[in-house]
Amino acid sequence: MLAIERCFGHLATVFFAAAVMHTFCAKRFAHWARRCSSGSMGEGMLNFLAETEVVFGLWVAALFLGITVIEGSLHQAMAYIESLNFNEPIFVVIIMVIAATVIDRRRSALIHAHQVRKFAAIGEEQPASRFISRFAHGAKRRPT
Repeated sequence: MLAIERCFGHLATVFFAAAVMHTFCAKRFAHWARRCSSGSMGEGMLNFLAETEVVFGLWVAALFLGITVIEGSLHQAMAYIESLNFNEPIFVVIIMVIAATVIDRRRSALIHAHQVRKFAAIGEEQPASRFISRFAHGAKRRPT
C-alpha cells in the first residue's frame, strides 16, 4: 500500500467519524436553528446542517477537497474518487429518498383529502366524507 493511499484512508476515517458525530448532533443543530431569528442566514445554515440526508454528502465533499489538497491536483482527486465503488451508498441514498417521498405523499394526501371534504362541504359524520378521505389517503378503518 502506498503512503499516499494510507493518508487517504486516514483522512477518510477521520471524515467518516466526523460524519457519524454530525449525524448524532443533527437534532442539536435543529434546536440551535430555532433559536436564531427567522429567515436569517444562521437559521438557514443550521437547518441545512440538521438535515440527515445532507450529512454524508457534505463530508464526502470535504473528503474530496482534502484529497485535492493532499494531491495538489484536481485531476488526481477525480481519478481516485472514480476508482471507488459507490454501489452500496447509492442504494442507501435511493432507499432514503423513496422513504421520504412516501411519507410526503401520505402527508399531502391527507391535506388533499381534507381540502376535498372542505370543498364539497361534506360533514364529518356523512358516509361520503369518510369514503372520500379514506380513498384519498388509504387510511385503515377505525374500529368502532
